Amino acid sequence: MGICMFGVTATSVSYHVEDESITLEFPEMLHIGTSWILEIAYIGIINDKLSGFYRSVYTDAENNVQ
Repeated sequence: MGICMFGVTATSVSYHVEDESITLEFPEMLHIGTSWILEIAYIGIINDKLSGFYRSVYTDAENNVQ
């Protein structure tokens, strides 16, 4: 799997089967205040069971549903 951050490939990808998650490690730190976009090709069901990829919403400080 080729996972890149602006052309920088992840140095490590760890799969966690039990909680259906992954951990990505990059050779550089992500800086606070910088916007990042992570795109992942995903095939599967997105649900609301709070495991794996799931649907989630919250209300921000301006009372907008996000």
